[in-house]
Amino acid sequence: MERTTFSVLFFIRRTRLNKHGEAPVEMRLTINGVRIDHALKRSVPPDLWNSEKGRALPRTRECRELNSYLDTAKLRLLQLQREMELDGVTVTSKGLLDKYLGIDDAPRRTLLKVFREHNDKCAKLSGIGMSPATVERYETSYKHTAAFIAAVYGKKDVWLDDVNHKFIVDYEFYLKTERRCAHNTATKYLKNFKKIIRIALANEWIAKDPFANIKFRLDEVDRDFLEEHELKRVMEKSLPIERLAQVRDAFVFACFTGLAFSDLQRLREEHLVRDSDGRMWIRKKRQKTKTSYFMSKNKTPMWFVVVLIASLIGFVYFFTKPQNSTRNIEEHVSEYIDNSVEIEINDIKKVEDIEFTDIYNCNKRLN
Repeated sequence: MERTTFSVLFFIRRTRLNKHGEAPVEMRLTINGVRIDHALKRSVPPDLWNSEKGRALPRTRECRELNSYLDTAKLRLLQLQREMELDGVTVTSKGLLDKYLGIDDAPRRTLLKVFREHNDKCAKLSGIGMSPATVERYETSYKHTAAFIAAVYGKKDVWLDDVNHKFIVDYEFYLKTERRCAHNTATKYLKNFKKIIRIALANEWIAKDPFANIKFRLDEVDRDFLEEHELKRVMEKSLPIERLAQVRDAFVFACFTGLAFSDLQRLREEHLVRDSDGRMWIRKKRQKTKTSYFMSKNKTPMWFVVVLIASLIGFVYFFTKPQNSTRNIEEHVSEYIDNSVEIEINDIKKVEDIEFTDIYNCNKRLN
């Protein structure tokens, strides 16, 4: 554990004289640049105080007793600081002052215990203020963290104040090597982990942010997409299994509407509205952004009962892809279609302005 910077300063409050005309003596404790003041319940005449030395002028017996008291206080603080360092406890201004005053220390918290408390709260918010997918991602992050601690430290848990910069760097290395996570995936897990550290900082369970000198950066990802002939192949393929045909229909529908699977899964009949011209629209809020949108549809079938599993979509492409194709198709591919497919998004009317990235080819038009 790194050695802390430590200083003790004694001073008086000249503007807060008591009824005897004496100024209260206070102590300023500074550790690693963080300071805290404490009144010592001692006083001295202002003209008998040496501000440069932080002591009273030894002209009276009371002043000499005060100086002896201040020397003892400083010595006691130095002893307590050394004991905390030897015990491997992070030394903070408040922690050292509490120990000096005999205030019971708050119990040290462990990383995985705080992580578990956070995840349990998230589970109760699932479907209310947090999506089930987010809850599942935090749970996966917890499992990776527990496995890392067991593999690297040989422990079931670690103290929160033992989580430092090296811990974060080693954790990232573990995710990329042992767990075979890509850079972006490892970064997302680290962001989940950082939330636990923010909780610890907010509750003053740790004094220093181990992420202070760490910046997250995501690599650009080349999004895969279906070309026109591939989409037609999927549409025209005869599938003898009704279940796979339903999956294919839902996938094609997502291709022509740009709906994500979570939106497609929650699509209901009440989301279909007809305007004064008789045109049918999809009116719904996006699950991810909670932003309302209108989407016009003319030729593509408007309604599918979606009770499907996203992984089944891969089976459709397995039956329809060319034999020499190595393309890995997943549900998200339905959101990124080749520009050559005539899809018109000029008919989309959004309730709020949405910033589209280049990932979503916004110049497509729905036919």
